[in-house]
Amino acid sequence: TQQVGIYGSALSGYDATDLEISHNYFAYSTASILLRGWKNSSIHDNYFYQNWGSATAHSQQISAATSTNISVYNNIFKDTLDFLLSAHNELGGNSYWNIYNNIVIGGTGGFAMGESGELDGLVSSQFHNNTFVNVAFQPKGAIFVGNLTNVATQKSYAYNNLFYNCSNPRMDNVDKTAGAIIHDNNAYLSCTGIYSSAAESTPLIDNVDPFVDSATGNYQLRAGSLPINKGKAL
Repeated sequence: TQQVGIYGSALSGYDATDLEISHNYFAYSTASILLRGWKNSSIHDNYFYQNWGSATAHSQQISAATSTNISVYNNIFKDTLDFLLSAHNELGGNSYWNIYNNIVIGGTGGFAMGESGELDGLVSSQFHNNTFVNVAFQPKGAIFVGNLTNVATQKSYAYNNLFYNCSNPRMDNVDKTAGAIIHDNNAYLSCTGIYSSAAESTPLIDNVDPFVDSATGNYQLRAGSLPINKGKAL
């Protein structure tokens, strides 16, 4: 598609519920999925390939606002520009997103607030067990939630993510509300640039390729590789 692949906008509140988007191939849009007013829905087992952007069309695979309890899992994102998830606070923010078991290859995209000047746009969410390979993240890093009104009740969590050959895989919510993302037990392998492992009690840092055969896209962990049995029980 040239602009938006799936467009679902329920503008009067949480009117779109129990939706499932799965087993699709998305390519060459500015936003593969645009959702507004969604709850209790899932996006899984899709392949997202490339996207584009301009001064008037933001580049984002998933564009979200006014949503709650959305699960994003078992997807592949390949060569994404700018945002895997671009969260906005238009008629309301996004809460209780569960993002796990995705593979992200190449590109510059992360899971983030799309408008960093907005408040409470991405709160109380979970980012676990994702694999990032050869991603050159934007300065805000891999996960960025922006400013929160109440960090005690709105913070998000990121555990057991694996970064290989990535630059700037930050999860410290750059220049915004401190403590907004609690993260630990993440693996930073052959990474460069700024990343926030110092904020973790048990980060894994090394300069190895942990995969069975990354050259052919087999991102299973090798027997005995560093991250095995080092994850946090969730």
